[in-house]
Amino acid sequence: MTNRLRHDAIVRSLRRNGTTTIAELAAEIGASRRTVLRDIAALRDEGFVIHSEPGRGGGLQLDPQSVQTTARLTVTEIFALLISVASMRAAHNLPFGDLADAGLAKLEKALPPDKVRDLRAFLDCLYIGKLSPLVDISDMKAMEPDLLPAFETAFLDRQHLGFRYRDRAGAVTSRIVEPQAMLILPPLWYLVAWDPDRGDFRHFRMDRISAPQCLQGPAFRRRQVTFAADVTSIRNLPRGASGLRRPEFPATCGGMTEVTIDSLGQHGDGITEIGLDRVFVPFTLPGERVEIARDGERGTLLSIIEPSSDRAEPISPYFGSCGGCALQHLNRETYAAFKRDLVVTALAHAGVEAVVEPLVDATMPGRRRATMHVRKTGAGYMRAKSHEVLDIDACPILVPVLSKHAPRIARALHPLAGDADVSFTATDTGLDLSVKSERKLRPAQLAEFAQAHKLARLTFNGDSVYMARPPVVRMGKSTVELPPASFLQATEAAEATLARLVIEGVGRAKAVADLFSGVGPFALRLAETSRVYAADSDKPAIAALVKAVNHTQGLKPVEGKARDLFRDPLAPIELNPFDAVVFDPPRAGAEAQSKELARSKVKTVVVVSCEPKTFARDAAILIAGGYTLERVVPVDQFAYSTHVEVVGVFRR
Repeated sequence: MTNRLRHDAIVRSLRRNGTTTIAELAAEIGASRRTVLRDIAALRDEGFVIHSEPGRGGGLQLDPQSVQTTARLTVTEIFALLISVASMRAAHNLPFGDLADAGLAKLEKALPPDKVRDLRAFLDCLYIGKLSPLVDISDMKAMEPDLLPAFETAFLDRQHLGFRYRDRAGAVTSRIVEPQAMLILPPLWYLVAWDPDRGDFRHFRMDRISAPQCLQGPAFRRRQVTFAADVTSIRNLPRGASGLRRPEFPATCGGMTEVTIDSLGQHGDGITEIGLDRVFVPFTLPGERVEIARDGERGTLLSIIEPSSDRAEPISPYFGSCGGCALQHLNRETYAAFKRDLVVTALAHAGVEAVVEPLVDATMPGRRRATMHVRKTGAGYMRAKSHEVLDIDACPILVPVLSKHAPRIARALHPLAGDADVSFTATDTGLDLSVKSERKLRPAQLAEFAQAHKLARLTFNGDSVYMARPPVVRMGKSTVELPPASFLQATEAAEATLARLVIEGVGRAKAVADLFSGVGPFALRLAETSRVYAADSDKPAIAALVKAVNHTQGLKPVEGKARDLFRDPLAPIELNPFDAVVFDPPRAGAEAQSKELARSKVKTVVVVSCEPKTFARDAAILIAGGYTLERVVPVDQFAYSTHVEVVGVFRR
């Protein structure tokens, strides 16, 4: 019997019997007592000791005295002991029990309260990927002896950790980071830390770290680290039938893999090929050599070995953790080309030939609308690939007033409204808030909150409960009072840019139909020179448009009509009196209306779309009906996302 088989037999016997004798083990596995004694001596490092018992001839069991002795160990030593047991049991598909679970309960009774607290916190920082029966992950010989103690002090006291790091090329640099977790992807250990200089998480192979030291200073903030689904906290391992934790890792976890990124996908993820499979890796760029943890067709970026020259520093410290932005790591030229290519590719797939102009940047001074999620843990956006909320202090893609105040106001709302979704709009007269919550609150409670935060208006679950002043925005010559939850272009610059392109496309048309008009960002400007018919299914938006027309001097006649253009599009007989038609539908596009336009005699059609794919589909319909696509302009108002606006001008 090999050493491995004897080792497994001993462990199985202990698992079954709890306590056994040397003679019993020797008889069970068919080996001499001397051989068994040599084998079980190796189990000391796995939490077992040889314990003599009169009349038993020597027994093998967990020694209760070792639990008391452990109270004199450092947290790091206890931690290393538990990792050793956990790795052995995982490698042999045994319950994560004895010392590591049941023994942990004994330890916690024997240890002082402060050490119990530290031990629990220390265990919570450890994450494990797939465990291999051929690899003992408890082997720490490749690490510097001072690394774990330095990590312990820095992690528990929330102090910065300084060290020297050797990369794959052999270059050594000095690093100062905020340690957040340890990740084991056998046979490698990684320090997961927040890099204040880069403003994101970094993974450092622990065998490449030297001269570690804990740096005294202000305590850093603990951050939530998000791993792939196949990476599990050691404290959250699933339990087996015995009630003890049992590691059962998905077979798709492939550990660390070094790859080269070939291209970018439509969602901004880098694409690489491993064998015959395509693997998508967020936050990477074509040409980069990177280390990833693979999970099926998804990859998690661990480190960048050779960065692309197209890589840029993210503008947000939350990039990579936040699920809002996907493209902050692209420089401006690559970013603009990527967004333009979204339109080019969509048109090509639809069989539409057209020259796509360069991307027009309309993102500044930032988005005037944002929806934040409020939970007990904080307020912000959802984490990437998660339903957890990332607590943020500011968001650089928002207009300054929202970036500064929205997270603070959202957090302050939780004691009153509980878990909620809060939509902010920055208007000319102040902040307009719309809150969705399962709680039922009295208007007086909400009014007090709104007054304290100097809001223009507060809407709660669709009902306007407070208004100090109507929230209004300027559109051309008109001032529009926004209905609650009404549509508004993301940035003021984008609205002005799209309106300019629409007016240029319409030209000298005397009669124009503005379909899917909303509150009138195009209709109100077109009405300065043309007679306008505006239609939309949103009745409050049409009412706001009509009210703005009635309070604006010098406009041509404007007729506002509430109409569901998906179910009841304008027919050719209704369209033919117009010189030009403009439509700006939701993301689903305007397929039904496009088919009616294709049958009409309207000379000019200007299409505004926030989805290149449905724009291309509708364009193909119009072209089949006799139109020529004269101009295509992509407009960027959704900064660092994979969304882009498109304006197309069609003529007969």
